[in-house]
Amino acid sequence: MRQQTRAAAIVLAALLALIVGALVIGRSATSPSTTTAPPAPTSSLALPSSAAPSPSQPPLPRTASPSPILLPTFVGLSAPSASVVWALVAGTHLFESSDRGETWLERPLPPGLSNPDASFISDREGWLVAYPAQSPLQCQDLQLRHTADAGASWAQVPFSGLQGAQCHFLSFIDAQRGFLSSSDPGHASVYRTSDGGRTWIAAVLPDPPGFSRAGGGSLNLGPVHAFGAQLLVEVAGVSGSMPVRRVAGSTDGGATWIYLASVPDPGVSVAFVTATRWLQISNARDESKETTDAGVSWHAYASDYSNAAPITASFIFGDAQVGYATVRGGIQRTTDGGLHWTGLKTPGT
Repeated sequence: MRQQTRAAAIVLAALLALIVGALVIGRSATSPSTTTAPPAPTSSLALPSSAAPSPSQPPLPRTASPSPILLPTFVGLSAPSASVVWALVAGTHLFESSDRGETWLERPLPPGLSNPDASFISDREGWLVAYPAQSPLQCQDLQLRHTADAGASWAQVPFSGLQGAQCHFLSFIDAQRGFLSSSDPGHASVYRTSDGGRTWIAAVLPDPPGFSRAGGGSLNLGPVHAFGAQLLVEVAGVSGSMPVRRVAGSTDGGATWIYLASVPDPGVSVAFVTATRWLQISNARDESKETTDAGVSWHAYASDYSNAAPITASFIFGDAQVGYATVRGGIQRTTDGGLHWTGLKTPGT
């Protein structure tokens, strides 16, 4: 009897072992392995309806952002028209919008570059300047790239004529003509090209009236803005302990520059809307100014723009009505020439 009971117990234990083994095998067959790679990330950016490729053009490249960009950051904007705007976010991600920033698509950037700056003349063609990593930031060390397919490919452009320190603010106005601002310790210059960036010629700006370099005074140039034959550039700096801000202009393609006007508030950047209409949009709503005669006279301007940042924003206009403001990675847009502003979602964040 004991032998029968013991035999039955052995059979029961064997059955239980078989059942447990079957459950383990079934679980491992339906559960993902811990070493299985996760699915590839997909972009959450919507494709604007106006950006659909036409039958005559190849599809534009799309690049996914695997993780969001953290704010605050910095954003460089290029607005070649009233509808198209490009955003270089955190110096590492390039986005394009064909509907005034409502929706964005990420475009490829060439790898291995630092401190990039981009300028576009359409929804497909543009230039990029950047310093190689660990570069001493000399203008001759810049890398200049060109794309005609919205970043699907970036051709390196060999160039001559750039020298000195701190070349920045690239601005092309058509397929051949472009400008680079340079702020050497001893002088400020605007480089110009008329062959798509292959050769550059410098024009040294005179120091503005009343400016002194004694005690470490220095000048910095903003990007060049073109309105037909009229070129404009903002010149800002410190003379002694006093801030200085003026507007210089050229009507001979950038070969020579003269100072056109001072501004009411030297601590606030200038937004060039047209050749003669400029704005100084303050963070505070009741302190903005406008000129409609190229700085001859200024008056109060009731813009509703505001931001909480302790620094002034950068402004760029695609035409006389549509413009953008950015500071610390935030973006706002106007569609009525600067009077009213609405916030946009910064792409990639």
